[in-house]
Amino acid sequence: MANVGEVLGGLDPLFRDRFLELLDRCRTAGFRVVPYDGARSPWQQAIYWRQSRTRTEVLRQIEQLRNDGAEYIAQIMEEVGPHSGRHVTDAIPGKSFHQYRRAVDSYIESPDTRRALWRERAKDEAEYDLAVDLYERLGEIAESLELTWGGRWSIGDFGHVQQQLASSPLEEFGSWLALDAALKEAWPHP
Repeated sequence: MANVGEVLGGLDPLFRDRFLELLDRCRTAGFRVVPYDGARSPWQQAIYWRQSRTRTEVLRQIEQLRNDGAEYIAQIMEEVGPHSGRHVTDAIPGKSFHQYRRAVDSYIESPDTRRALWRERAKDEAEYDLAVDLYERLGEIAESLELTWGGRWSIGDFGHVQQQLASSPLEEFGSWLALDAALKEAWPHP
């Protein structure tokens, strides 16, 4: 797992400052938030998306991207190749604020046992109620800083915090063509 400096180092500076304020406020409230994933390349996003999708779903998505003028994203989706694994995301490359360096995934460290808390009953076991309480506090603090907390979403992404200028990157950029160009500028082909 990356260290906190590596995770936060690639973030948009304004978001990073606000996220550091979030970490400080959580610490003052008596608990520690540990970020583990920040700026995420579109290639990694494609891997996360593809790993829980069928070949048919992937090919359909690539075709739709090309039809929408998002050739760069379609190319990335093809380049990463097949992957299998658990479901991680519903966002294809470009549709996650991680690609624009304005999102962080974190876990909360138990103040009692120093274990990672995930707000998942099976993982948190006896500390599940504590995890629920601390993640709710994380969300309240994030929202007080005008950040978006993933715990409000139907999927309940409790450790996710982001800064958004619109409801989605697609809405922010206005079209697939513009989003594709913005992603290519932010993450040129290696």
